[in-house]
Amino acid sequence: MNAKYEKLKERILNNELIGYEYVERFANNHPGLILFFKGESRIHTIGHKSVEEFRELVNDLELRFALFTKSFHGAQY
Repeated sequence: MNAKYEKLKERILNNELIGYEYVERFANNHPGLILFFKGESRIHTIGHKSVEEFRELVNDLELRFALFTKSFHGAQY
């Protein structure tokens, strides 16, 4: 994995990711990911060789957020 991807992973783990889009057709007709980060208008792309690794990372974060949100909404004040 190259330094660019490592930096993007670090930003995802630091909760800077605000959205992503999975695209079926990317460079050379392979699937890819487009990542969007807080405070940045630039998009970051993930090529087909690393898509699954990043999808797993993003899906894991979504699951943790969903569980946190569920427990937060059920809290008594």
